[in-house]
Amino acid sequence: MIEITLNPEKLALANAEAFRRQQQNEAKGLRGRNKAPDRGEKALKLHQLGCIGEVAVAEFLGVQEHLFTAKKAIRGSADLPGNIEVKTRSKHNYDLLIQFSDDPDKIFVLVTHEGGDITQIWGWIRGCDAMKKEWVREFVRGRRCYAVPQTALNPVSTIEELLA
Repeated sequence: MIEITLNPEKLALANAEAFRRQQQNEAKGLRGRNKAPDRGEKALKLHQLGCIGEVAVAEFLGVQEHLFTAKKAIRGSADLPGNIEVKTRSKHNYDLLIQFSDDPDKIFVLVTHEGGDITQIWGWIRGCDAMKKEWVREFVRGRRCYAVPQTALNPVSTIEELLA
């Protein structure tokens, strides 16, 4: 695990993108994914969490120029180059959650952020390696997913190899 400290400028960038995404979703009348809230402060907080994770991984990999380039949600697109999908959770002890509908060819990176300016990047795993029967859980009724333990993730230090 590595810690990334996001300066106020980077946090503002993440917050601005989260606000843009939330406004776009509300304007289109989109529903929250996985039974999450789709309007208001709680929905915005989820977007903020996700955007902070994306900024942290982009900072670590040095690919900031690829941040938030897509202004429309495109099914199958990735958050960052290398087919990287960033999954950000709100507690440092949480597992990486991968949905049954997620692409097994993507690289999933677990990031946690509990507030403030410290963000932790725990590691990564290929979708096909994460989709194991023993990791299936149901945290949201009717919506099973894979909960990949942090101990099963590849070290953060090896993620740069994916961009080579």
